[in-house]
Amino acid sequence: RENAISLHTPVISRKELFAIASLCGLTTTKDVLTFTRLFHDMGTLLYFDTDPSLQDLVILEPRFLSTVMATLFTTRHSYAKKGLLKKDDLPQVLKKFPVEIHNQLLHFLVGFEVIIEVGIIEKSLADAVALGDESLSSTFVGKQGYLIPALLPPKNPSTSLHSQWPKVRKQGTFEFNRIFQVLFL
Repeated sequence: RENAISLHTPVISRKELFAIASLCGLTTTKDVLTFTRLFHDMGTLLYFDTDPSLQDLVILEPRFLSTVMATLFTTRHSYAKKGLLKKDDLPQVLKKFPVEIHNQLLHFLVGFEVIIEVGIIEKSLADAVALGDESLSSTFVGKQGYLIPALLPPKNPSTSLHSQWPKVRKQGTFEFNRIFQVLFL
């Protein structure tokens, strides 16, 4: 890890991980993955070797992912308006990160449901999120995009957004909901 930190980068590739591991005397794939999983479990680094889209990304500084997520939630840009983000705007939002890892960062954000890919943004979704702002709604309709649940307006839209969430969950994942009935209100 110290060798990697001297690179002054929060992320490295799997190939770089193995090169650094060999400097530390780890020569077999099994040994490298064992130590990498140990460091992952301790929170020292992040490596998702079971996800083919993330296997080549080793995050040496877990805080780096906080920075990635913060770029979505920042008020410095106006790309993610009221919880919607056009796919074409994603490179601008992620511009402070190396272009070669944008797809992996996107896969991470979608995989952990920080953002939800909705495909072509339909008028009903844009209208529900825009809450009557027709000019905002029209800028998103017909564009490929993402829904950012954390940025949805606090006011409930008049239409339901449940149709935008994935209908099929990944195998091995569960969804829990709570319904509260308050009789005294």
